[in-house]
Amino acid sequence: MNTVFIPGYGNSLGLHWQRLWFQQFSDSYWLEQEDWEHPNKDKWIDKLDQLIDSLNGADSFRDSQLRGLYGRRVESVLSC
Repeated sequence: MNTVFIPGYGNSLGLHWQRLWFQQFSDSYWLEQEDWEHPNKDKWIDKLDQLIDSLNGADSFRDSQLRGLYGRRVESVLSC
């Protein structure tokens, strides 16, 4: 099962639960923001789409609030 981790602002560093889970599972992928000090939502969503395409889809998403997002495209969820 492919799991994509979507870190919160600042990249969920250190002992954040996302980082710990990501390190424990070989079938997990980390969505990086190009610049955590100046995030660009459109570029970030493009990177998410590219990552999902490279995996032929993802089975689950884990965001920084442990809500878990499901589905092929999540732009509507990330449209903040």
